[in-house]
Amino acid sequence: MLVSFTSSILFSGIGLGVYTVLINLSIYSHFPREVFSMFFNSFIGVLGLILYSSNIPLLGWDLISIEDAVHERVVCRHTDVCSTYIDQYIQQLYILVWASNIRFIVWYIEYLNTLFFIKLFLTRPYPSIITQYTLHTINFLLCVFCFILVTIPTFPMLVIPYANYVSPIILQCLVMFIVLYEYSTIFYSPLYSVKYVLRT
Repeated sequence: MLVSFTSSILFSGIGLGVYTVLINLSIYSHFPREVFSMFFNSFIGVLGLILYSSNIPLLGWDLISIEDAVHERVVCRHTDVCSTYIDQYIQQLYILVWASNIRFIVWYIEYLNTLFFIKLFLTRPYPSIITQYTLHTINFLLCVFCFILVTIPTFPMLVIPYANYVSPIILQCLVMFIVLYEYSTIFYSPLYSVKYVLRT
């Protein structure tokens, strides 16, 4: 229920962004790459938040809780030791979900920052530029954290149904490289070049 409500609000924000761009084409048309990156960030943010809130990247398309998945897929022989491992597995999976959700929310906020920067703050660029780099750095640090989490030996790969085919390590690497690539798009963007913005 909460996921549906949140995703509806976020999709509404994207719709509002599309409307804003369309009625202000004279401004946004100067920044086509930035507008593309902006909407890319918004869709990645919403899609990632929906998927991770539903546990789909971790548990597959069976919409079950992390606790149920761990109890179903971990076979216990020694009860005391096993219960410790089960608690640890559940905790690690929840940490990954929460860190990923925060990461995708930050991605969505990057979209909002660019949207408002172009519309309202072209003559006062410094706060928006600093905000964009700060948000993207937070995003990258969260990607590094998620990558480290899935590479530790105690991470419960046996709970993840597709881990033998597409490792969570590869998925986290892919997301991390997308964020790294986006650093270059920010750095070389005319929008985030202070001299260009001040001339506008």
